[in-house]
Amino acid sequence: MTKPVSRRSALLAAPVVVAGGILAAQGTAAADDPVEILFTGHRKLDTFPAQPTAGTTFTVYLELTNPFGHLVGDGSIRATIIDVVGSGPPRVLVQSSLVFRFSAGDVHGSAMHTWLAPSGTVHTMAITGGTGAYRTSRGDGGFRQDSADQTAFWLALS
Repeated sequence: MTKPVSRRSALLAAPVVVAGGILAAQGTAAADDPVEILFTGHRKLDTFPAQPTAGTTFTVYLELTNPFGHLVGDGSIRATIIDVVGSGPPRVLVQSSLVFRFSAGDVHGSAMHTWLAPSGTVHTMAITGGTGAYRTSRGDGGFRQDSADQTAFWLALS
């Protein structure tokens, strides 16, 4: 019979496993310090509409890689367009639900942000929970669209 492992122990052990090429993460032994996870999302499917209108939903499917380029999971973004302002290109305000699937479990998040072509703009997100080692996770994170098919993500889990 295996001994149960606490969420804190699993999260603090993750940087050791992750440093071995699964996912770049950093953590300290202090219980109050967040565990940081860094990864890149590569778009494999993007249903963002050619003519965005308020109320339209779209989905983005991602392959997730660590900073060394190794595949560490997959994820999805399910978003609803809230407002469209201007033209050429318009600023599109979206509300997004994000799910990232890793071997240790899923991380769930939520964000309201402007959907832009690659701009280097940093957007924030809330960590709303997860599964497995991340089942009681809370915190925040961010993302930055670096190219048409690549987005940098970082999560600070507590």
